[in-house]
Amino acid sequence: MMIKKNILQVVIVLLILLDMYLVFKINHIRVELNEMIKNNNQLITRNDLLKEQVLKSVFANNIVWTDNINIYTAVDSISIKELIGNQYKLVLWFSELSCKSCVDAHYQMLVNKINFDNIVLLTSSKSTKIISSFRRINEVTKEVYSTNYNFDSAKMTLNSPCYFIIGKDLEMLDIFYPEKDNIELTEIYLDVIRSKYFN
Repeated sequence: MMIKKNILQVVIVLLILLDMYLVFKINHIRVELNEMIKNNNQLITRNDLLKEQVLKSVFANNIVWTDNINIYTAVDSISIKELIGNQYKLVLWFSELSCKSCVDAHYQMLVNKINFDNIVLLTSSKSTKIISSFRRINEVTKEVYSTNYNFDSAKMTLNSPCYFIIGKDLEMLDIFYPEKDNIELTEIYLDVIRSKYFN
């Protein structure tokens, strides 16, 4: 009788331990499933952002500027042809609607990757306050140009800064909208641009 009782107690303890193990395992599986769902949602979101970025680039790519587009400095104006010359330039373009901290961050990345002579800083804002603030915060010694070009008609996204190449034929090439949460992608873009146009 005593042996049966001991066996029963051992079985009960084993069942309790098994039950605890199963509860732990089920919770672990639930956590893993939640993590997989979260990662999958992030992947879908990232894919949507990349798809949007490609569509923006396709719509805005290969737009040719005309000679009569004016580019303004704080005191003067010049033609786009005169500004670009015979060399390719990488333009960092932003509007007054662009996220200020994003523009600042992209400028810092840009000057660390591309020679200053190959960069044009261009805004559709005519606000001297916005331009002087950008120059002061980033210690910009280079001219920041504004333009009368209608970026809206070029399917540009006004609330996001972007990069593009422009050459002597005034064609916009290799347009890139940086993804705020993917700095690595922007660095890859700048490396590719440097290798393609400025080596």
